[in-house]
Amino acid sequence: MNNFIDEYKNNGGEIEENNQEIIIKIKSDNENKYEMYKKLYISKSTKLPTKMEILDINENVTVYILYNEIKINKTSKEEILEK
Repeated sequence: MNNFIDEYKNNGGEIEENNQEIIIKIKSDNENKYEMYKKLYISKSTKLPTKMEILDINENVTVYILYNEIKINKTSKEEILEK
């Protein structure tokens, strides 16, 4: 996920919306023709990712990741460093 965020920051991307989700599409830094584009779907209601698709040069899905359960660490940076 961090790689996706870094690529978005460096290259930008397209943002689309439907009734339930925000969809962010980026062109990958990777030159592999099987990993040319990435799409991240984020739920509007929970603000959490629901799935990611990795697409090839022809925009066919090569990898599909479904996020069934997402837990966000609520521990502060200071608490982590104390341990």
